[in-house]
Amino acid sequence: MKRVFGLTVFLVLLISLTSIAFAEDFPADGFGIWSKNIEIKLDAEGKAQVSEKYYLYFSDDTAKLDFRNKSTELGLNLDKWKQFNSVFAPTIGQDNLINGKTSYIEGDPALLDISYDLVDSLMDRKRETTLMEEYSIKANYFNKLYQSGIWIIPDNVTISIILPPGAEIRGDVQPNATIENSGSSKKITWTGYASANQLALTYLLWKKTDPIIDMAVINDFIFRTNEGIALLAIIGVIIIIVLWKRKKIANKIEGYVEENTSFDS
Repeated sequence: MKRVFGLTVFLVLLISLTSIAFAEDFPADGFGIWSKNIEIKLDAEGKAQVSEKYYLYFSDDTAKLDFRNKSTELGLNLDKWKQFNSVFAPTIGQDNLINGKTSYIEGDPALLDISYDLVDSLMDRKRETTLMEEYSIKANYFNKLYQSGIWIIPDNVTISIILPPGAEIRGDVQPNATIENSGSSKKITWTGYASANQLALTYLLWKKTDPIIDMAVINDFIFRTNEGIALLAIIGVIIIIVLWKRKKIANKIEGYVEENTSFDS
């Protein structure tokens, strides 16, 4: 009897603790966030297009329906979504943005996508020469990630930065990041949980220059290809003909000049 009573108490406590944990996972709005992916695409001037994707789950079908209706009510307006819940406020640059919009796709998980452009450049041009430009990231644009003197990428958060085509990374990237190719560009990815006492990313962008004549390439074409040898032979034949008939050509030129020149008396 005591064993049955003890088992009953244990089950009641387990159910209670589970209910409490469940309640903590789901705030009053009835939804939680599985993960958050932020993608930042840079242009040649260091300006950024940002997309923040929130993958959501719901406490039950009623909460899912309520969120669907709310998304219809709020539409694409990013400001309205921020007022609805501050968790959907932009992470990068805060209010320094334009072209903000929001879209919601219901699924498992559901997806809320916030996109916007930054008004000013995300990258600070530190140095410029005739051949290249050096850019460094503006850490203050990530102030929402700054806590107690360190930069923190939270759990379940991924931040990716796609550099302009041809950019070359210089120095260390902080916090530690994954670096991979994305077409002709480099892609920097921070995956939480990660932290560092600085937020650092520097790259060089080489300028386009006028083509330079490469004599080695020209020599290779003339002397090491069939087309080049044929062209050289044609030029040689023309030179021989001109030398052979140079007197006749000179006489014709002199005659032409005399016939077409008038002298005033």
